[in-house]
Order: sequence, then structure tokens, then C-alpha cells
Amino acid sequence: MYRVRRVIGSWKAGPDTPGTDGQGTGSRLIRVATESEQGEHGIADITCDTATDRWTMRRLWG
Repeated sequence: MYRVRRVIGSWKAGPDTPGTDGQGTGSRLIRVATESEQGEHGIADITCDTATDRWTMRRLWG
């Protein structure tokens, strides 16, 4: 589990957006600064499917 410390950027994901597996329609890609339960900081790319309100972490840099 990670706490979102701040939003770095947000954009509409298209079919050619890396990490969206061609599922970019109706999705938002969001880059956030995170903090783990152990207090370690990182950067994560998460997507939100606006049709289902489903959130998925695509990439995490620690």
C-alpha cells in the first residue's frame, strides 16, 4: 500500500500511451509521488478507467 504525497502530472491516455496496453480510450494516466508504509519515497504511474472507475498501478520507481 502506498500513500499519494502529491500529483506530479495527469493526462488522457491514448491507444499508443506506453503502459496502457492499447486500452487508452476513456483512461487517465496520472504520475504521483508516493510513500510506502515503511516511509520509502517513490514515483508511480497509475491509470483510472473512467468508464469503470477502476484504478491500476502501471509502474513504480522506488
